[in-house]
Amino acid sequence: MAETPNLVVVMSDTLRTAHVGCYGNPAIHTPSLDAFAARAMRFTRAYPESLPTIPVRRALHTGRRAYPFRDYRPVKWDIVYLPGWQAISNDEDTVAENLAAAGYQTGFATDTLPYFAPGFNFQRGFWQWEYLRGQQQDRWRSPFAVPVERLARYGNHLVAIDDRSHVLTSIDGRPQEIFDLEADPACQHDIAAKDNGQRFKQAWDRLLADAGGELPDYRGRKQTDAIGQKARSKQ
Repeated sequence: MAETPNLVVVMSDTLRTAHVGCYGNPAIHTPSLDAFAARAMRFTRAYPESLPTIPVRRALHTGRRAYPFRDYRPVKWDIVYLPGWQAISNDEDTVAENLAAAGYQTGFATDTLPYFAPGFNFQRGFWQWEYLRGQQQDRWRSPFAVPVERLARYGNHLVAIDDRSHVLTSIDGRPQEIFDLEADPACQHDIAAKDNGQRFKQAWDRLLADAGGELPDYRGRKQTDAIGQKARSKQ
């Protein structure tokens, strides 16, 4: 009996084959994809039967055509409203479900927001999934979240140096502030001027290490209302 093959699908939005080395591009270097292609099956005449992002993925996840878009049912709280941009129907089986039934250990990782938006059903058939948050208009961390100084009173681990010292970063445009939770549990007295930046540097280094070397800045992010349309600014 032939050995069961491993199946790995890598999907990248708006990446043309002409921009990948294994499909003949001599100028753009894609060594990882090229090495993967050398050990895999490479298709040269495979085309999506519909566009854009979600209709293509619906077809790939189910093996069924998504076009023509005759049964458009928009998903509430989404960021895009176009015919064909909708969830996988509960009446449709997915490729992952069939693979799982055949004994495969299925997994799904994505940073594409509509892939894991509530109600789209793309995780069906996967034993585990991992969502990489923060892309597009992902409502991951609200810019209207609890102020950092209030979080510091409760030991927010993102700004903790140790059990008694906390630093507030300047992510909201204000100067750095440092509070001694043991002597000042209500965070009323900023001691940054007496610190010479040492505690702040320690906390900042820890923040960067935890964040993988880069901290997101959520100032000025576009907001959307409950049906996904761009919210109008109030005068």
